[in-house]
Amino acid sequence: MALDKTTRVQHLFIDYPNIGEVIRPLSLKFAVDDTVTVEDVAVKHNLDVEAVVNDLKDFVEDEYVTNYVNHTKQDLTKTVHDRYIEDLKDELPVLHEYVKKVSKKKLKDENVHHAYDKVKQALNDYSELLEDTVHPLVVSDKHAEVYNVEVESKEKEIVKGFEKLRDVSNDYNSEPLDADVEFVYDRLERLEQVVIEMIALEQLIRRK
Repeated sequence: MALDKTTRVQHLFIDYPNIGEVIRPLSLKFAVDDTVTVEDVAVKHNLDVEAVVNDLKDFVEDEYVTNYVNHTKQDLTKTVHDRYIEDLKDELPVLHEYVKKVSKKKLKDENVHHAYDKVKQALNDYSELLEDTVHPLVVSDKHAEVYNVEVESKEKEIVKGFEKLRDVSNDYNSEPLDADVEFVYDRLERLEQVVIEMIALEQLIRRK
C-alpha cells in the first residue's frame, strides 16, 4: 500500500502487523479508530511528520511480515482462535498472579493490579463473545453485524484499559530497575501487542 502522512494507521497495521513495534508506543487509539492517520500520531507527539513516514517506510521494507489481507474471514476467525484466544486462556490467569505479587511486594501499589484486572475481565468477555457467538456466525456465513456494536464497545474498553495500564506503569518501565517488576511489565507489554493484533484481525473480518 502507498504510505504517506494521510495513511490510516489501522489499515497500515493490518497490512504490516509488525509496524506495531513503531506505532503502539505512540498510540493505541488506531486499534479502535480507523480515521487516525500517520500525521495524527506524529503531531500528537510533536514529531516530524515526514521523518515518521520515512521511518515507517524503512521498517516496512526491512521487516518480514505476515499479511492477512487475502485470507477469507473464515480463515481469519480460525487464526484469531488458535493464535490469540487459546493463548489468552493460558496467559491471563498466570499473569494475574505475577501482577498481584509485584503489586503487593514490590510496587507497594495496587493501581497496576486493579488496572490489569479490568483488562483481564474485558478480554475474557471479548473472547467469550467472539468464540461463542460471533465467530460461529462468521464461519457459517451468517450475518454477525447485529453484534458489531457490542464487539466494538468491548474493543474500546480493552484499549482504554491498556492506556490505563501504561499510565500507572510508566509505559511498562520499572524505575528503579527491579528484575521482578521488569519481568511482569515485559509480559504486560507483550500482552498488549498480542491483543492489538487480535483486534486488528477482528476489524479486518468485519470489513470483509
